[in-house]
Amino acid sequence: MTDELRKIIFDEEEVQAAIVNQCLRTERKLPQGNIEKVEITDDPSQIVIFSYAHEDGTKKVEFDRDQVGAALILYCKNKKIPLPYDGVKVLKKDGGRLAMMINLDRKSKRSANGPS
Repeated sequence: MTDELRKIIFDEEEVQAAIVNQCLRTERKLPQGNIEKVEITDDPSQIVIFSYAHEDGTKKVEFDRDQVGAALILYCKNKKIPLPYDGVKVLKKDGGRLAMMINLDRKSKRSANGPS
């Protein structure tokens, strides 16, 4: 029984572009100014953190796993990066970058459709 695992790695600039685009589409307000730092973490509740220079100090905006996942799926669609619809997608920190792991479980497809 064959399983397939795909791994797409996004650098900080791609993650930032994907999230900013998603915020514009969903009308989520971001602070005015430049993003000074993009931090990728292992915490699913704040997997990406934008830091903005602010007159009162640094202002941080956090994005959870679901928000970032939706942003990256849209980014892939816009960049014509193929993603399987039915694959299980998981985000993981990969060094200073963010990896989307996509598991295509061939076993459940076979059992749902009968023997191949």
